Amino acid sequence: MKLTKNIIKNTLEKIGFTPRAYQIDAISRLFRVHTLGMSIPRQNGKTETAIMASVISALRGDTVIYLLHNGDLVHAVAQRTAEYMQPLKSIGIVNDIIISVNRNEIIFGSGAKIIFKIRSSRGIGVGLTADVLICDEAQKMSPDELEAALPATTTSPRRGLFLIGTPPTDDDLIQYPQSPLLSQRAACMGTENWIEFGIGDYDANHTPTLADAHKANPAWR
Repeated sequence: MKLTKNIIKNTLEKIGFTPRAYQIDAISRLFRVHTLGMSIPRQNGKTETAIMASVISALRGDTVIYLLHNGDLVHAVAQRTAEYMQPLKSIGIVNDIIISVNRNEIIFGSGAKIIFKIRSSRGIGVGLTADVLICDEAQKMSPDELEAALPATTTSPRRGLFLIGTPPTDDDLIQYPQSPLLSQRAACMGTENWIEFGIGDYDANHTPTLADAHKANPAWR
């Protein structure tokens, strides 16, 4: 079944999400182009977008590896996702929710999973395979960390990669000058494989000022 924007919207709303138009567009585009980069200012739903993409992927039968910057984020995002999954667990669509120090997974009745992991240049686990990789805070990711994770999707016939992050700060640009998010932007700006939002993009009635632009993208504007 083709995942149209209406199907994505209706599914997310039934679970309890309140998706905005740009989030529905991003998720539908991910399944269309398979590799998607997205930059969005903080406090505008970045992590929620990544969580929703993970859930839609799992509901269509995919195993998702959701990669985060550190252990605190892994636990926080896994817990946040688990709260949305409780109603699905009560009706058997989700079989198990495991939130612990060493293992954070949501296991679906179909066999699909969402696995939350810390990214590392040493890899993400022996024998771990997935259909979709979601890399949150990708502006703080090294090329080695992405290269170490990509083999997990090698055997999937419908591999997906979602690189999502905030506009990098000056410190990010110094510490991660070749981050996958920057590389995706450089290679795909202006194509279906890249989405970049600023504050002015959310409200058609608002003409963004220079101050808005700087707040939205301090390094890129």
